Amino acid sequence: MKKQGELYGVKFNSWFNAHVYPKVSGQVASGGEVIKKEIENQKNNIAKNSWEKIKNYLAENFSKFFGTKVE
Repeated sequence: MKKQGELYGVKFNSWFNAHVYPKVSGQVASGGEVIKKEIENQKNNIAKNSWEKIKNYLAENFSKFFGTKVE
């Protein structure tokens, strides 16, 4: 009985590796690329938004200091 169970386990493992794993692993890999691109995009947005806020802050302070108007 134990050998029969081992045989089913080996057959299932072979079937899984031949039919299921290639499909799942490909989707995971492509999903990883999408995630990496989205993280890079968000990182760039944060940098851009931060720079804009710093630039506006400095412009306002220089404007107040020198008595000019920010455009």
